[in-house]
Amino acid sequence: MAWNFECRQPHEEKYGCFQNTYRVKGESSPKTSYIYLGSEETTVKILSDLALKPLSDEENITYSGEVILEKVANSLNFENILFEYAKDKRASKALKNTIILMALFNASKRKLFMKILSNSILRESTDFKYLEEVYWFMDMVYEHLGDILYDLIKAARSKYKIDLKYLVVDASRFKVYKDEETGLIKFGYPAQKRKDLPQVNVFLGVNKQQIPFFVSTHPGNTSDIEMFDNFLKTMRSKYPLLNKIPRKIIIMDQGNVNKDTINGNPEIT
Repeated sequence: MAWNFECRQPHEEKYGCFQNTYRVKGESSPKTSYIYLGSEETTVKILSDLALKPLSDEENITYSGEVILEKVANSLNFENILFEYAKDKRASKALKNTIILMALFNASKRKLFMKILSNSILRESTDFKYLEEVYWFMDMVYEHLGDILYDLIKAARSKYKIDLKYLVVDASRFKVYKDEETGLIKFGYPAQKRKDLPQVNVFLGVNKQQIPFFVSTHPGNTSDIEMFDNFLKTMRSKYPLLNKIPRKIIIMDQGNVNKDTINGNPEIT
């Protein structure tokens, strides 16, 4: 069972402790364990420090997540797949470890490399000479995102139970802008509506388990119909595995659902 905090006062002075009640096999009465924290004043200081101060060593906190995700990535030959497109071993290893950390921490890239990476067990094998290198490494594989994802799916099918009954595809868009308060680059839509901001279109397909099977990016002025058409052509010519999925569900905005659109794409049913 979980540990619960408790404040006790057996005598005049209160003290804080963690309490855990558990049962021993073969015994009817439950047992209780206590971790004594100290007087009321000391307990408040301890809990405040835990809540407000950063840990001196975060490795013990993130260790399990990093190890598990690294093993999953290695089981899919993720680093080798990245190398196939980046043609750079140092970049491939750094990108693999960066993606692992981004899956664990909701942080900006700058915070990820300046603070989180330095406390990670992956820091020794993630070779960045300076922060800007990560953007160069990402540029190496940007144009091959769909191919990388497809290679990962093929590798995952040989090791894990991947559902192939449904494929749900949808187009979305977001803007790229600089936050006025923090000065950081953000993605999405700012509170103030601005038409002058650069926009990126993303086309994504996922299966029933919400595992991405297909991804492509397009300039901000690309119409949904053009992205749908690109998806159908790419699926037929480059990604035969997607053809084996019997049900493909395309999510379209109301403005795109008309006779001309449907008739122009006979594969949309």
